Amino acid sequence: MKLLLTVLFSVFPAFANSQHLIPFDQWERNTPKWAEDLTEVVYVGGRCASINHTLGFYISQEGNKPEDVALGKKFIVAGNTFATVSLEVGGNLGMSGQFIYDRHEALTKVYVQKLAENKKMHNQIFVGDFATDFKFCVAQHALFKSIADDLSTVKGKK
Repeated sequence: MKLLLTVLFSVFPAFANSQHLIPFDQWERNTPKWAEDLTEVVYVGGRCASINHTLGFYISQEGNKPEDVALGKKFIVAGNTFATVSLEVGGNLGMSGQFIYDRHEALTKVYVQKLAENKKMHNQIFVGDFATDFKFCVAQHALFKSIADDLSTVKGKK
């Protein structure tokens, strides 16, 4: 078990030390072919699910207009797409659902903290790493939507 945890934490260093996430723009420069590595796809899916869920719930709860609730739901749905891919692909790689869920929870806590700090210090959300990570995730959404659609098609044929 200790060996398994060591391996998992070496594969997912942000989970082992989630308070010190490498911003996605820097991470992508260091991992340019991440989309070809399913383990990295699971990682990106988990982080993008977390930031989208964080933003979606925040906007839904803090917004004053019906459009805010609709926008919040849009981000939650996007987060669900990322989470589905992360969970399905991770499961196919032998990762436990509980591991993926726990990592999502830890990453969400980091993004909630970053959002709160941005709001307090800058009176806005999209500042610094939160902004660049979200921008990265927006750019990846079409890829993850395509993967999710492919996964649901395969499941439907089983």
